[in-house]
Amino acid sequence: MDHHIRKITSNRISEDSHTLLCFSHLRWNFVYQRPQHVLSIASKTQKILYFEEPAFEEVPEAFLRANDVTPSICVLTPILPIGTNSDDAVSSQRKLLDRLLASVPQGRLTLWYYTPMALRFSDHLLADVCVYDCMDELSAFKNAPAELVQMERRLFQRADVVFTGGLSLYEAKRAMHASIYPFPSSIDFTHFHQARGRARILSTNRAYPTRVSAFLESSTNGSTSTWWCGRHVACLT
Repeated sequence: MDHHIRKITSNRISEDSHTLLCFSHLRWNFVYQRPQHVLSIASKTQKILYFEEPAFEEVPEAFLRANDVTPSICVLTPILPIGTNSDDAVSSQRKLLDRLLASVPQGRLTLWYYTPMALRFSDHLLADVCVYDCMDELSAFKNAPAELVQMERRLFQRADVVFTGGLSLYEAKRAMHASIYPFPSSIDFTHFHQARGRARILSTNRAYPTRVSAFLESSTNGSTSTWWCGRHVACLT
């Protein structure tokens, strides 16, 4: 297992780079949203280690699976044996995390949390900066862990700075930390701005046949989900 971790990190973290270690409840390859937006920008100046929630497979022992999604972003997934109980899962992740960081060149370390539940196996880490990016009210989600509210309080005590994914979250949590700031999610301006030119062309010719995909969002318990609707639209109005 140690050899596997050394293989993960030996050629992926330069000696002089700063490291941002992110703990997230979201799979990197699930939906490209806030964590990917923020960390892709951060990866221009530092190495990103994206530590996901564990996956359970038919394996004899726990190990850390790595995937370089870019030259400076490495997604790390703890792989645990099927049947691992909650306490053993926490213990295994702590060991994998310690071995990982032992192989990372010493330098500036930033801890970036999207889920307070990661404190169960990372609360012993020492870092230069600790950030809590609160993108959702996770305690309102269906089947949220009972201890999530308590773990969030601990994270507020530990964090140097807190960001919220919107103004409503900021208003709800502003009294919980001295350095908390609203940091609403946005869009990729360069990408979506391209559509404005196309819209002007279509609007000048109402008879121009086209197919338009509608972009829809639905918010449930503070979480925004996105779908594409393939409904045919005769013209733009």
